[in-house]
Amino acid sequence: MTAKKIFSISGVAAILLMGRLVGAGEPAGESYPAQDKLIPSTGKTTYRIDPAGGDDANPAGKPWKTFGRLNAMKLAPGDTVLIAPGVQEETLKPSGEGTVRNPVVIKFLPGLHTISIKKVFRKQLFISNAIDSADPIPVGIMLSQVKHFRVQGGGVEGAGKTTLLYDGRMMQILTENSEDVDYSRLVLDMKRTAVSEFRVLEAQGSMATIQVAEGSDYKVENGKFLWRGDWLGGGMLAQDFDLKSGVCWRSGAPRGWTTDGQTVAKATELGERKIKIEFASGESGIKPGHQYQFRNGKRVMAGVHTTRSARITFRDCEVNALSCMGFVSQFTDGMTIQRVNVVPPANTIRTCSAWADIFQFSNCRGEILVDSCRLSGMQDDALNCHGTYLRIIEKRGEQQLLTRFVHPQTYGFAPYTVGDEIAVMHAKILREYPNNPRAIVSKVERITDKDWLVTIQGTMPTFDKDDVIDNITWNPSLLTIRNCHVSVDPVRGFLLASRGKIVVENNTFDHCGMSAILVEGDAMGWFESSPIRDLLIKNNRFLNCGVSITTSVKGPKPEEPVHENIRILNNDFTGGEIKAKSVKGLRVEGNRSVKSALNVQPDASCTDVVVNGNKVVAE
Repeated sequence: MTAKKIFSISGVAAILLMGRLVGAGEPAGESYPAQDKLIPSTGKTTYRIDPAGGDDANPAGKPWKTFGRLNAMKLAPGDTVLIAPGVQEETLKPSGEGTVRNPVVIKFLPGLHTISIKKVFRKQLFISNAIDSADPIPVGIMLSQVKHFRVQGGGVEGAGKTTLLYDGRMMQILTENSEDVDYSRLVLDMKRTAVSEFRVLEAQGSMATIQVAEGSDYKVENGKFLWRGDWLGGGMLAQDFDLKSGVCWRSGAPRGWTTDGQTVAKATELGERKIKIEFASGESGIKPGHQYQFRNGKRVMAGVHTTRSARITFRDCEVNALSCMGFVSQFTDGMTIQRVNVVPPANTIRTCSAWADIFQFSNCRGEILVDSCRLSGMQDDALNCHGTYLRIIEKRGEQQLLTRFVHPQTYGFAPYTVGDEIAVMHAKILREYPNNPRAIVSKVERITDKDWLVTIQGTMPTFDKDDVIDNITWNPSLLTIRNCHVSVDPVRGFLLASRGKIVVENNTFDHCGMSAILVEGDAMGWFESSPIRDLLIKNNRFLNCGVSITTSVKGPKPEEPVHENIRILNNDFTGGEIKAKSVKGLRVEGNRSVKSALNVQPDASCTDVVVNGNKVVAE
């Protein structure tokens, strides 16, 4: 199935809608010509870009200086683009199509590639769970309406290391309306990280010495310490990381740090990014051997965003810093994320790689694989897979429902496409009404960014006040998360909400601040769907964290379970527990627990529960 077939909506309304979502806010200019102005490539041609030795006046085949000449091309099967290290001030925005046998290859040669925010393309985008502002977003690399592209680096270490360094807070990679795109062997980092950090070297009484992590801009002025950079403006959130124990938690700002990022205590610059902090009286409140992390809480973009696309792969990459929300993928059919390590860079004292969630799959479908990834130092979930409930506001005419995005950070994008199957969910019990018909979407119209009018085929389903719609079509058929390692995590490891089959196997969860795996149903807060229907958790290692299966339903009843068919088999627990409510068909078998029996707590709303063969083992 082509990307065009997957993501078309219908008729004139579709053209207007997609024109708004895809084209709104796009700047004109020589660096970003319109599709009908592109110069077609003959194919099987090598193009070169060299910011140090190139010249944009050169003919094709000789090195150009900037991305501008390449952005003016429509690339063809077999084309190769070689990009030398250096500084670019524009977005890399290639166009065209390859084929399966002869893809377009864009290769960043080993070295440091800096993308400056000065002249980059800005675009209005609406992103699930990620938008406190609808302002146009600066984008570093943008692949839009392309097929069969390979974006490569030379590797993530040694002589082949290829680093994309973003000088300015921008969306690092955007993939939209595209098919069969593969990103590999790249390192992503930020010159000024979105999370600011310092390490406490010593603290005694009212005095402390701190060292500011690389990439965290600051100044000492008039005897005060002040964070610098674009992280301010949305309130300050802070975390505390105990380097010895490996435990990280949301702590609130330490004593003396105000919401504008400066200290009320006296600060003295000591050199080598070290600062002495002195309070007039009392304990400093910060502890030696701890790292403190600060961020602006305003959600303004995603670091890596994929939308309305199919068969997208990230493989053998390292991500040292994400600019805001992490890898947010929505309405994408089939994704592979394999051996992608989201970790602080080696040989630094940085500890936080992700501003919030690392991987988030929202209304994605097909097979999704997350395999052999190391995820360390995030400020929210390591992985979140869910859909989006929209509230039904009213019936309009015989075949129309007015629906609404409720959560303030999710809005603006079309929640359905023509042919999608939708179901009414009773908001108070998160179940479908007995014998209530599902419906097929025949038209979607934007009323406002929040409100969407849906025309359906067939019998109008029953609904009541505050009921919500679940998009049945956009659930993964199979989500596999395996061989991953999660650490320095203040909240959840994996948050899972999907009707499709989910397999979580051979992962290690190292001291997650909350549940390592959280299953939830929610039509009250985040409005993340859907209920679980087939979840297997096996052969994982839980270190001082466990599994929680819950729901926003108040007083769930055994005869009205939200979730079904959850198996927790052959895992190793060192501390942690298993809690469950509103599950029909829960098996907890063959697990091993260090020193004491595994604490399994299904409440009275669970039915068909089997707890059997769990063993206590020596440490």
